[in-house]
Amino acid sequence: MCMYRPWLRCGVALCLSIVAGCGGRGEGVTAVVHHGAAVTVRSISPDTLRSGTPISIVGAGFSAALLDDSVFVDGVAASVVSASDSTLTAMAPSAFPCSLTDSGSVTVAVRAGGRTVVPHEIQSAALHPLAVGEAILLSAADASCAALPGAGATYAVNVYSASTNSFPQGAPFIIAATSSATPLAELTPSASLGIPSPPRMTPRTRPGWGPFNTENDVSMLDANAAYVRDHPSLLETLRAYHARARQRGRRAGRASVTVAPPVVGSFRQIALPIPSCVMPTLIQARVAAVSRRTVVYEDTSSGWGSRLDSVLANIGQVVDDEIYPSDSTNFSDPLLTDSLTDDDGRMAIVFSEQVNRAGNLGLISACDFSPAGTKGNFGEFVYSALLPSTFPNAAAVLFQQQLMVIAHEMKHLAAFEWRFTHQAPLESTWMEEGLAEHAEELWARNFVYRVPWKGNTGYQTSMYCDLHLADARCRGVQGLTEEVYQLYHFLDSTSVHSPLGATVAGDATSYNSSWSLIRWAIDRYATNESAALRGLVQSNNVGMTNLSAVTGHPAGELLGFWSLALLLDDAPAAAGNPDLNIATWNLYEILVNVRQDGSATNPALAFFFGNIAPAPAVQAEADDFALSHAGLWGGGFLPLRVATAKSVLRVAIGVRGTLPGVQPPPELRLAIARIQ
Repeated sequence: MCMYRPWLRCGVALCLSIVAGCGGRGEGVTAVVHHGAAVTVRSISPDTLRSGTPISIVGAGFSAALLDDSVFVDGVAASVVSASDSTLTAMAPSAFPCSLTDSGSVTVAVRAGGRTVVPHEIQSAALHPLAVGEAILLSAADASCAALPGAGATYAVNVYSASTNSFPQGAPFIIAATSSATPLAELTPSASLGIPSPPRMTPRTRPGWGPFNTENDVSMLDANAAYVRDHPSLLETLRAYHARARQRGRRAGRASVTVAPPVVGSFRQIALPIPSCVMPTLIQARVAAVSRRTVVYEDTSSGWGSRLDSVLANIGQVVDDEIYPSDSTNFSDPLLTDSLTDDDGRMAIVFSEQVNRAGNLGLISACDFSPAGTKGNFGEFVYSALLPSTFPNAAAVLFQQQLMVIAHEMKHLAAFEWRFTHQAPLESTWMEEGLAEHAEELWARNFVYRVPWKGNTGYQTSMYCDLHLADARCRGVQGLTEEVYQLYHFLDSTSVHSPLGATVAGDATSYNSSWSLIRWAIDRYATNESAALRGLVQSNNVGMTNLSAVTGHPAGELLGFWSLALLLDDAPAAAGNPDLNIATWNLYEILVNVRQDGSATNPALAFFFGNIAPAPAVQAEADDFALSHAGLWGGGFLPLRVATAKSVLRVAIGVRGTLPGVQPPPELRLAIARIQ
């Protein structure tokens, strides 16, 4: 009988004669000839067949009638596209078993009964000969079967989801690799991955502030979007209100309807949008400070009296001099709607313990743009958390920690106003939060650390000061605290998180993974940082469509290269490849030092880092492995390190479904970089 492997097939007809070389590497016209009319094959090209590529067959005994000829590659039907009595052209099937180059067969059959089987090399795994530092993204089709050079090479291999929505979770899959001739489909998984666990304690749970509630924070943005949808004529109502106000002003002999600022020490009732803007909590608030751009209010129920006035005045001054110009330059003017609302030229910043008791650090409310005034406060308002008056050193801590929150919330305000007044769809929540994290970053970079864009800034000139506020070299306020800690948590388990939204209740990692995605994309493709950020805010697009439009690159490409850059930033092998680096920050130099320094200086951080592995957490594998995964969320990725033995020439690698014959989820891709 023919000496083929079990997974090779000679065809359905009985072998009547054996010519030397059956099952070998395929030289000349060596063939197995079956009963029926004479069919001969003189040559097959190319020398190695690959799935989905053309096959040219020269011989005799074929039929010029296209439907009379059949071609099989390893028993799998190929599509015959042209035929004569001496030449056939066919397309190799796309689904024959994935393995390294090996002996296979090509069968040519003619309806009259002739059939010939010719041994021929088949390579279902296309070779990608990457040099150290090079990277490649493989499409869904290519990701199912690829080959990489071995001989001691090491690769970063990320299985990533190119879906542009975090939900729903994708279908389960298997990632496998082999250095033998065994097809990938025959490898049995040794481990199962990808089951999300409840989030760990994170530094967003600040001592004295109370627990931070991600769902509540995100729901406020969603509620603002819902309010705008439920009030489609709100903008026209505002314009009509303002026109009437101007008319009244002209009749009264006033050139403007601008409202004079309130007096420090005066009081007013304010509607806190807690639990929602349509069911607010009414508080009595005292004017603690007035600046050129702000009116700062303090909830009188906190019991501070006038003891916070100087601190709140300092906050108002920082907003005037730094935060307002930064947000206006890089995103949009937070006072864009002022002429349509209270026309006072100022933002109101309201400090209340009820904000943090509800699980927020800060928020804004769409109800404040309703001229009816029954639910909101009518004007540009930012609501900020406030420490209890009994908390040790509370005034100093407030100043140290809340400036970045105000920068964040003012960006939300600016973006909401631009989209609202231009009747553009409000941005997706994950992109909105990622851009608000950029508001914190730009303020910190320019006014706290004073470091440049694309400066590859490290720990000593940035987050060292967040952990050493009293150091004489430092300003004494926090800058990038939130970005780094939550990103560390994302890197601990990227395959169960997503930059496009939370994947489990309490998951706040998307704030900072989305920040890193936007940061990498702007560093990689923008020539002007501010213009790119403004382009994202002042747009009719949302989500990954927005990021693709601004960068000029498709979502699948952005997500793939970002996933590699997030793991390989400043790695020696990645030097010189802009796809694999985040140019503004020396990310892992910062992360390593934050872990070491934070654990030594802060009990809360010591607890956090004591319960989380050093970042990034990567699955290390050798030449032959198979792993099953419960399924990725959009934008998430499973990171692997694949190290090949020096004796191994090539490794086949691919993604497949969890059941025989089931294709992998169509959104899955492979991002591969050679690092050794």
